[in-house]
Amino acid sequence: MTVTKDGVRYEPTTLNFLKNADGRATVELFIRNEDMEEMSRLTGSATERRTWIIAAPSESEDVRIRIPMKKLSQAMKEHTQLNIVVRSGTGSYQLPVKQLADLSNGNTSQQLIVHMMKPSAELLKVLTSAASTQPGAHLMAAVQFQLHLEQDGRQEPIPDRAGILTTGSIRLPSSQSARKMTAVKYNAKTKTFSFVPSWMERTEGESNSIMNMKHDYNGIFAVLKYAPSFHDLNGHWAKANMELLASKFIIQGRGNGQFAPNDKVTRAEFTSMLVRALGSGDVQGQKLSKDADAFKDVPASAWYADALATAVQLKLVEGDGNGSFHPNASITREQLAQMLVNAARLTGHHLELSTDFLNGYLDRTLRPNGDATRAEAGVALTRLLLALQYIAE
Repeated sequence: MTVTKDGVRYEPTTLNFLKNADGRATVELFIRNEDMEEMSRLTGSATERRTWIIAAPSESEDVRIRIPMKKLSQAMKEHTQLNIVVRSGTGSYQLPVKQLADLSNGNTSQQLIVHMMKPSAELLKVLTSAASTQPGAHLMAAVQFQLHLEQDGRQEPIPDRAGILTTGSIRLPSSQSARKMTAVKYNAKTKTFSFVPSWMERTEGESNSIMNMKHDYNGIFAVLKYAPSFHDLNGHWAKANMELLASKFIIQGRGNGQFAPNDKVTRAEFTSMLVRALGSGDVQGQKLSKDADAFKDVPASAWYADALATAVQLKLVEGDGNGSFHPNASITREQLAQMLVNAARLTGHHLELSTDFLNGYLDRTLRPNGDATRAEAGVALTRLLLALQYIAE
């Protein structure tokens, strides 16, 4: 156990080797009570040492960390700004400690289990196949994260929560260009990818690149090399922004190499775009039902129902006050900007309603009541994501 400028670094020595059904070995690491106490002591009250780095063997591609929940809860009470990061040869995972604080029941047998693994050969084939459905897309790397609570031999997954993200990373096999890379989450049910907020990092003297991500607690995450293009964006003022968002799976083309940048955007379409842009596109919101909170013009079977439910949970959008959402109505520039301001506030940022998102016209008017086009919506979304540091230029 050592103290560095980054925090307290600990390499567990109590471990076990387990063999999986596919023949791969899982390295199981046990964090003892006395280890937790020593890390807490070394942390002291110095804010520069508020990070605990639990380091697994660098060659390990399948790691399971067992942390005593009671001691973890005590440490979080003593060090309210505590960050805990697990690192392995595959990547890293930062525990969502604020969300974990209330899960301890005081039982000494309760353990938090963090499982980080490189996907099996079979799963990598599935991911490669899913990537191939996007012309020109290539799978570069992948990792799987699982977060569980275990007590008396029974494991319960800790579910993802809309709007609550943690931080992790995937190590890439070689140095890569950030603009052509995007982090995604794989949905095994739909066999599709959704955007994950991310940014590239290169360590001086190393050939590898690191893709840092803000992501759900659990899931299969990958890095794709993907740079789509559209015929009707050639020479268009929003070309760079539109192709960037398309490479992030936030906005889609219309088919046949067309993007239709000047088409109007409906309220349902933009709500779905915004939820995807915030990294919540794979987290289902509460299903809209016939209770008092439901919109009377939104059937539960609508293609956008989950995204809308998530947006309502996150307070990104409201109806008209009479129980209707008007999903098929074109979204105005003012409505679009207000939703982006709401999204910024959700993440702790304060942005101005007009000046930060919308371009004025040549006649120096803003036209807040005008309908937003796909190009305008995409550029505004790009500005939001850059402000939140969810993407890099």
